[in-house]
Amino acid sequence: MIQKNLKVLYIGGNGNISWWCVNKSLQLGHEVYIITRSPFKKTRRTLDSKVKIINVNDINNTTEIKSKLLGMNFDAVCDFICYSLDNFKSRYEVLKKITKQYIFISSVVVYKRETEFLPFKENTPQWDTSSYEYAKGKIEIENYLKNIKDLNWTIVRPAHTYDTIIPVSVGHNCFTAPLRYLNGKPLLIAGDGTNLWSTLHSSDFADCFCHLINNEGAYNNDFHITGEKWLNWIEISELLMRSLNIKKYKIVHIPIKQILELEINKSSNLNTTYLGANFRGQRLWCDIYNNEKVKALVPNWKQKIDFKDGIILSINWILSDKNRIRFNEDLNCILEKLTNENFDNSY
Repeated sequence: MIQKNLKVLYIGGNGNISWWCVNKSLQLGHEVYIITRSPFKKTRRTLDSKVKIINVNDINNTTEIKSKLLGMNFDAVCDFICYSLDNFKSRYEVLKKITKQYIFISSVVVYKRETEFLPFKENTPQWDTSSYEYAKGKIEIENYLKNIKDLNWTIVRPAHTYDTIIPVSVGHNCFTAPLRYLNGKPLLIAGDGTNLWSTLHSSDFADCFCHLINNEGAYNNDFHITGEKWLNWIEISELLMRSLNIKKYKIVHIPIKQILELEINKSSNLNTTYLGANFRGQRLWCDIYNNEKVKALVPNWKQKIDFKDGIILSINWILSDKNRIRFNEDLNCILEKLTNENFDNSY
C-alpha cells in the first residue's frame, strides 16, 4: 500500500527515471527533497516548485553531505546516482543515521547474460565481469548492501527505461543517432535486429517504484521493474523512425563482430555505452524479464504505455526545445565510420 505524508530524499531526482519518481511522490503527498549538483540542466525536465532542493558540489564528499543533511531525517532515501562501492561508502555512514530505508537504484546489467536464464529473475546469477565498469560497480554495491545489518536496504533494478533518453539499436542514450536519421543518414541496426527487448516508459517505472517506499515488504529485498511488452530491435527502430516522421530511409545492419571490436574512448562520455566490449554485457542477448516478484508486492501494477506511444512523447518533448538535443561528436564519428564501412549492404 502506498503511504502518504512521507518525507523522502532523492539523490539525483531530475534524471531520466528519477524525475518521474519525484513527481509521483509529490502526487502522493510526500514531502520531497532532492540532493544534487545540477538541478536545472536544460536537457532535463523542469522540477516542480514543491521540491526542496539541496545543492552540493560533490555528492561523494562525506563532510559536505553530512553538513547539508545535519538535523534532517527521512522515511526513505532513494539513490539514483551511486555507481561504485566507493560512492556508496562515502555516504553510508551519514545515511544510515537519518533514514528508515535506503533504496539503491542498481541495474539489470548485474544479471549473467546466458540464454538458459531467460526470462531473467531476481535470483539469476550475477554476471562475472571485470571489464564492464558500470556493471562491476553495481554488483559490488549490491553485494556490500546485502551484508549490512544496520540499515533497511532495498535494491531496485531498472532495465531499458526511457523518457529523456532514446532507445537505439546502435548508439547511445543521447540524441546523436536520431539526429543523424533526421539529417538523412541510414538507420543502423545491430546484427539482424531480431533479439527481443523490453522497454518501459519512466512514468510506468515510477508508478511501481513508489509502492516500495517505506514498504516493509521491500526491506532487505531486491526487485527489478521492467517492461512486459517485448519488441525486437527492428520493430523498435521502425517505431523510432515513425516518431521522427521519417517515412523513407535506408537500413544498414552492422555486424556484431564489428561492434564488439570497437575501441571506445572512456573520456568521450561513452564509458557506459553499449558499444565495444560492453555490447556483450547486454545487447548481445534477448532482454526479457519475469516481474512476478515485484508484482507480488505491487499486485495492481502493470505497464500502461506502449512503446509506440511513449517514444512519440519522448521525441516531441526533445524536439520542442533545441537545448534538449544532446549530441556527442565522438559517437557521431563512430556511427559515421560504421555507416560508411557497411553502406554497400544497405537497402
